[in-house]
Amino acid sequence: MADNQPTVWQCEPHTLAKHKILTNYLEAWVPIMSRHAQKIGSNRSIAFVDAFAGPGIYLDDTPGSPIKSIRTILEHAPLPKPIHLYFIEEDEKRYNVLKAQLDLLKSDIKNSKNIDVHDPECGDCNLILNAWLDEFDEKRKSFGPALVFLDQFGYGAAPMSLIERIMRHGQCEVLTFIEARRLNWTLGDEAKRRTITRAFGDERWRDVIGEDVGKRSTALRHEYRRALQNNGRAKYVWDFAMLDEYQKPICWLFFGTNSDRGLEEMKKAMLKVDERFAFADSDDPDQLTMFNDCGSDWLRARLESHFAGQVVTVGEVRMYVLMQTPLVNYAELLTTLQSENVIIPIGKRIRSFLRELDRKIRFPDVGLPY
Repeated sequence: MADNQPTVWQCEPHTLAKHKILTNYLEAWVPIMSRHAQKIGSNRSIAFVDAFAGPGIYLDDTPGSPIKSIRTILEHAPLPKPIHLYFIEEDEKRYNVLKAQLDLLKSDIKNSKNIDVHDPECGDCNLILNAWLDEFDEKRKSFGPALVFLDQFGYGAAPMSLIERIMRHGQCEVLTFIEARRLNWTLGDEAKRRTITRAFGDERWRDVIGEDVGKRSTALRHEYRRALQNNGRAKYVWDFAMLDEYQKPICWLFFGTNSDRGLEEMKKAMLKVDERFAFADSDDPDQLTMFNDCGSDWLRARLESHFAGQVVTVGEVRMYVLMQTPLVNYAELLTTLQSENVIIPIGKRIRSFLRELDRKIRFPDVGLPY
């Protein structure tokens, strides 16, 4: 889908938030993946792909995602295993500006070890990435470990078939954005049917057309999350809405991974960004819940209600927190609940029980005294 932006445009607040989430995640992801590759003795390098790189700079001289990504990774050099950075931009004028911006960092890159910034590619990211994946498939090699950033305009430039091919390779992750408003506006336009179907990977999105207008945006979001899991091969998906001043969705961020550790680190990266974010509450799927409404007391109430009267493992609590809430601080909260004798670890009472994800704990029935 073509965009209407000029060659270089003004940076918007939600764009800054997206870039902050990306760089926060890279700060954790790069060292983790590099150490992991070294530990298993892998000959594979690590790849970061910015598939909609843009010009690399904004009108107010704010650096774009390519420059911010390079600077973030340079801070972690030298690395145990090399990391390759790839940038793709379809618009030729933006591509030329991007090349000039990357040239300004050549000396810093040259002086660093195990960082290789490849010459940017000018063209359709779908065609370019599929060609790369064809080469890996022919050589029977894995494309991963790789993080692919799909910061598209609209919703149709990164089809689900591309995401599925990326996720098919081991240790690959995608961070993608969908413009909520544009998708909602064009939902009933038959001329857009093929593009929307490509974005979702099937036509189940059409069931959303009959939804109440107020609920349609959230329904589309749930449908795209399902599509990422079923059609895109992402075992774990976390998403949230970026809202305007009227608390209406501007765009959705979706992260797909097959690693629960990756999911945890991405959520930590998101929680460090102070913006108008909301998530789809599992207790009330038609309602968006603001992140700043969720804290330790909120999470405590959720855990005590959800697990009331049950014996569960620490791992089950961890995955509930990771998959059903915007938070990650399950260990801190369980420690507090244990100290207050709210939960009782089954078996020998040791301080380090949280390190054992298979350790069972008992939650009290709702309303019972502790």
